Amino acid sequence: MNRFVPAEPELRLAPDWGSAPTFAPRADHESAASRAVKVAVLRTVFGAVVLVFGWVVYTQLVPVVVQRAFRPLTLRHVPPSSTVPRSSPTSAPARIADVPVAAGTSQQELAEKRRAELQAAAFQRQKDQAWLGFYSAPASCERPVDWKAQVQCGNQYMRAKKDFERRWLIEHPSSELSRGAVVLDNGSIGGARK
Repeated sequence: MNRFVPAEPELRLAPDWGSAPTFAPRADHESAASRAVKVAVLRTVFGAVVLVFGWVVYTQLVPVVVQRAFRPLTLRHVPPSSTVPRSSPTSAPARIADVPVAAGTSQQELAEKRRAELQAAAFQRQKDQAWLGFYSAPASCERPVDWKAQVQCGNQYMRAKKDFERRWLIEHPSSELSRGAVVLDNGSIGGARK
């Protein structure tokens, strides 16, 4: 039978008590402190680099990406060719215009729309000036004392506005806004009421 026999511990002598002390633990402590300082400095530098990189991405890259994401699609304008039939298999491809055209509206349509908006705005300014000359609130409506007075002043204003609109349409029958559009109190143009 083989029995496991533990080995005897090895005995060693302790260092001489009279010799100079060793500074190994202190040296380990200083090197650990030095490593901790180096790690802290490296973390700070890394954090600064990440912060600067993030700032550059946020201020330089994100606006470009957002701008390109919301840029309208553009199509090149292809003029119809009357000299080459479209069904001809040997026909040359159509020439593509050098200027891109926004999908949906042309420059002429945009100019006409802008001109119509300017005319409507000028017409609305003229109408607003005429309204200011037509109606002035009575002194009792400047600071109504109770709810009943407020309601009466509001009704008086609405009656005057309705009368003004009727007279305005009689005096300006050829205006574009008199053909079924209603100018609301906030200045916007709404559809005709039914």
